[in-house]
Amino acid sequence: MESRLEVGESRLLNVRQLLELEFEIPQFQRPYDWNDAQIDDFIRDLDECKRTRIPLFLGLVVLHVAQGRFAIIDGQQRLTTLMLALANGHAEAVLRAENGPRRPWIRPRSDDVDYTTALLAGHPQVPTTLSQWLLKRACQRLAEGALDLQTVLDCEVIAYVAPSLAGATRLFERINLRGKMVCEFDLVKNKLIELAAQERSENARLELEELITRRYDTLYRILDPKHHGPAYDSDKLLRQHWILFSSSQFKSGQHVLERFNAWMEESTPERGVSRCIEDYLTTLVQVAQVWIQVERPYTVGRGIYCEALYKALLDFTKVGRESEMQPLIIAAILKWGNDATKVVRFCEVSSLRAALAKKRTNYGRAVKWRLARQLFAHKLIDGRGHLGQR
Repeated sequence: MESRLEVGESRLLNVRQLLELEFEIPQFQRPYDWNDAQIDDFIRDLDECKRTRIPLFLGLVVLHVAQGRFAIIDGQQRLTTLMLALANGHAEAVLRAENGPRRPWIRPRSDDVDYTTALLAGHPQVPTTLSQWLLKRACQRLAEGALDLQTVLDCEVIAYVAPSLAGATRLFERINLRGKMVCEFDLVKNKLIELAAQERSENARLELEELITRRYDTLYRILDPKHHGPAYDSDKLLRQHWILFSSSQFKSGQHVLERFNAWMEESTPERGVSRCIEDYLTTLVQVAQVWIQVERPYTVGRGIYCEALYKALLDFTKVGRESEMQPLIIAAILKWGNDATKVVRFCEVSSLRAALAKKRTNYGRAVKWRLARQLFAHKLIDGRGHLGQR
């Protein structure tokens, strides 16, 4: 059966047919993030399909044609995992020569191209990012699963080629908002691309799409913990930024996407879509650079700020109330740099007093008893379980 795909067409394809096509992951997409549990579920599903002889259906994959390749808008995690599974016994199919060096069948984001190429070839390098560590881990678990190659090749997806990038991201949003918890960080990104499509000038639209791609590429670099520890909560970053970015009061139960849509409707008549998007993303990057240092000072803070501010940030995490005080600390550091130490100390003391003043609540008791135990044992542990010093 021919595997050719036309714009606006959707077709049921198995992996054999997908291998005839060329795919890439756009730079604005999230890096690989499947964990052990997801890989194990995938292995179990394949084992069940081998037993029942029923092909594994992996759902809808949303694509967009870009520079002669199919850019994956929804489905990159599933297709990348399929590529890793094939590499164990079918490496020649997932490594293609492109006028010289071999490159992966599904070309990943630029940061992971060389690493993924070496991994598929059976010569893994030392991981330097969380996505690379997860790729290596997934490859190892898939190899241990002793997968049946024919079962992997029989896996099926429905591939849909959207007429435009904005149409692809809009479909992604509609699919993922139906009965499933979705990362708002990605939904806002898709909304930005949808808004960029409204530019009447093609050059303006392309420039705006390029801006969004560059800014999100920067954000993913900032949010990479650089090791196999837990990923940063990008939705938490989104909320912290919105509290600082918007002059209207933001309630904890609200969604940033909802507030963002309202802000764009109010702001675009006066400032235009491009200016609004640029302001939003520029400030988001600025806040992200400081937020990761406030969120996990014990992994990224030392050497960036003076020792006094670094220790103040470490002490602040001991109370475990960082979310409500983070916007003030981030704003102070952006404004004064190392001179924000006193503000951080004030937030620490204020948070501690608020926690100790809590009466008849499980949270209040837990904080008091935790601090009491740590003081009794002559040690204090910060909010992430790391030893701190006073």
